[in-house]
Amino acid sequence: MKKDKYYKMTEEILKDYNNTLHVIELINLELEEKANIDHADKLKYIKNKHEIIIKKLDIAINSMSDEEYCLFDSLYINKERPLNIMCKLNVSKSTYYELKKKLIFKVSEIIYPKCIRDMHESHLF
Repeated sequence: MKKDKYYKMTEEILKDYNNTLHVIELINLELEEKANIDHADKLKYIKNKHEIIIKKLDIAINSMSDEEYCLFDSLYINKERPLNIMCKLNVSKSTYYELKKKLIFKVSEIIYPKCIRDMHESHLF
């Protein structure tokens, strides 16, 4: 498995999971108090993009094994240090990084399926 641009994009999405949830919440609050229609339309567009990311991540989370979920939760939700996670999972450093890499590739394949990757590559998107 070779790291590619989708790997990096997926890792950033995983790192921003909590932040994305907060952005959706803040946009909802902003929409409640704004009367400006143009501004509201832009906020709704941004909110929709964030909600799609969260839905895709939820699909990926539901397909994770217990070990993968523990890694995801520890690393991206609770922001634990790798050494603490290695101890929690009882794995070596090399195994930890291999598990992390596999997790990111698995999530990446769900967020960016092959058909969408192909569209990006052929500039149809």
